[in-house]
Amino acid sequence: MILGDITAGDGDPKLVQFGYKVTPNHHALATRFPLLDNFYDCGVLSADGHQWTDQAICPDYVEKQFLAFNRSYPYNGGDSLAYINFIWLDALQHGKTYRAYGEYADSYNGPSNLYANWSDWYNDALILEGKKKGQLHVPLGDFQASAISQ
Repeated sequence: MILGDITAGDGDPKLVQFGYKVTPNHHALATRFPLLDNFYDCGVLSADGHQWTDQAICPDYVEKQFLAFNRSYPYNGGDSLAYINFIWLDALQHGKTYRAYGEYADSYNGPSNLYANWSDWYNDALILEGKKKGQLHVPLGDFQASAISQ
């Protein structure tokens, strides 16, 4: 759980795995925009479920392609028609830059011998939260995630 420590929500701070110190961007978004706590949708499978969780709506394109997925199953962010990215396009058109730390940031630059596993990253989160003593398995700033291969 990430946002259980936000008092405006219905979370449980005891269940938080990645709190504010580890996920400041998530927390900033949740306090600046609607938290959508206890937001439910009748998504049938991940093709539309990811749409609801990532952008709070399932585009008409995905709904119409639902039975056949003639272009592709939009599982990895590779089918640009499956995502409503007008906010990011608008930012670029106005000379702004943005960083996305989201679901499809699956390309990394950093020392490949230190990719490690979930436990290593979880231990790092505990250290950053002050819940555990020790050294991070990779110094801060050595890894950068990207939605585009570098």
